[in-house]
Amino acid sequence: MTTGSAIAADPYKRTQIINEAIPALSLAVGSNPLAFSTLPSTKQYDMPADFTTAAQWPNSRGVNNTTGVAVPNWHHSDMREVAYFYLNRFYDKLSSLANQ
Repeated sequence: MTTGSAIAADPYKRTQIINEAIPALSLAVGSNPLAFSTLPSTKQYDMPADFTTAAQWPNSRGVNNTTGVAVPNWHHSDMREVAYFYLNRFYDKLSSLANQ
């Protein structure tokens, strides 16, 4: 007899269950404006301003300079796609939040 826990322990089957059996009932968080007044300011981060510098940013990602202040173009996947060298301050913050 196979238990549900044994089936879910297989990474392939667990991913398949999550992808196929659990429907998305809502849109992604970023699909609608978020009322920032509902979040404490200590939990809000401006990723490019807080964790990157234009001087240290991969050329392939580019820099937005429309306001006169060079701000790195941050994409949703940059925490996964951009090297640690560029995002070390972000990972330091993530680590400190995880250890609270």
